[in-house]
Amino acid sequence: MLLHPRDVGYTVDDVRALVEGSGLTFQRWMGQGQYSPDVSPLLGVGLGNDVGALDAWGQAAVMELFYGVIIKHEFIVRPGSDATPATLFATDEAVLDAYPRLSPYLRVDRDGEQMSLVNRAHQVAIRVGGPVSLLAPILAEFDGKRTTLELLQAEGAGSSQTVLSDRAALVRQLYVADAVQLSLHPTPA
Repeated sequence: MLLHPRDVGYTVDDVRALVEGSGLTFQRWMGQGQYSPDVSPLLGVGLGNDVGALDAWGQAAVMELFYGVIIKHEFIVRPGSDATPATLFATDEAVLDAYPRLSPYLRVDRDGEQMSLVNRAHQVAIRVGGPVSLLAPILAEFDGKRTTLELLQAEGAGSSQTVLSDRAALVRQLYVADAVQLSLHPTPA
């Protein structure tokens, strides 16, 4: 790549210094799945809990080094100390009260009875998935007009608190991988 001589490369730690030095509040990474150990191969090799024990900046720095191919950091900052998406959607109740819709960059792959979801806009392909029988009915309803709880109850999964908690965890995983977008408000008609 040919770069301008004054071009500056930023690591996650440099982004942190920039954001904290500016007095702004970091909201989220665009392509947040790339920076999260929760949807990474590190879980499969037993390192997910170790990385998960770090703060959000530390997790992002480890994931940047792990993948080694993130060439551009995109993120959202805001003035003040507004709540961040990480805190807004941290609990099952918050996920169940959110309005989910599919990412416009979502690619769905099906292999027999398994479904794999990936956001095509990521620099790193983050795949999440599960059985078609579980994911297909849920994903078909994610239009941003009803809450996650309303969708799950319409699907028949709203009878057990354990099932709701499991489904909320699944939706949170889909959100972290940017397969699903969550909002506090319904999508306008």
